[in-house]
Amino acid sequence: PESAFLPMIESLPPVPLGSHRVKRNLLLIAAVAAVLGAAAGPVRAQNRYGWTISGSPSDPLSNTGSAAGGVKTLYLWYYCSDGDGMASAEFDIQGDGIAHIGTAPVAPFLNASSSAEKLLLAVGGCPEGPMVAAKLVVVDIPGTLCIVPSADNNRHVTVDCSQTSPQTWNIEWVGYSSLGTAPCKGGTLCESALEASTWAGVKGMYRGQ
Repeated sequence: PESAFLPMIESLPPVPLGSHRVKRNLLLIAAVAAVLGAAAGPVRAQNRYGWTISGSPSDPLSNTGSAAGGVKTLYLWYYCSDGDGMASAEFDIQGDGIAHIGTAPVAPFLNASSSAEKLLLAVGGCPEGPMVAAKLVVVDIPGTLCIVPSADNNRHVTVDCSQTSPQTWNIEWVGYSSLGTAPCKGGTLCESALEASTWAGVKGMYRGQ
């Protein structure tokens, strides 16, 4: 709900005009406003957005691995878009066996959420991906880590870059598994936009196979 973000916005410290912090705070406020104010459902051509959780900072499709038995870093990738770049996104990260204990956004992304599990991301420049959006600090027991709808409003969405009528679009995603099994996923990661007819074909585009 909108009221949940107001204390966070009001608590932002005053800083000199034109400073990096001012720009950062304004972008965070814009992210909150964009997600809360964006209309749900398509009223124009369908946009598609894909996100992944990977064990690699250089390969968005490294979605399985061995259990570390301790603390390690996974990577949240803004993997692809079809139709428009992105301005902001909202979803939760949920672990089963893997405990997600911290989130560190990677520039130019910012995160307006103070909770490890809840993400409210903002980014300038309307990027199309692929790029790392955040580092996820986890305790790997082992288990799985998945992208799920927000517990606040049941949405897992990306907001497009429209300046007049921003829209929310349900995301396609692939999570991470250290169980020796396939990762959790939802959708096909903009497959048609990447001109890949199979999941193996998508992986081959990034791994040079």
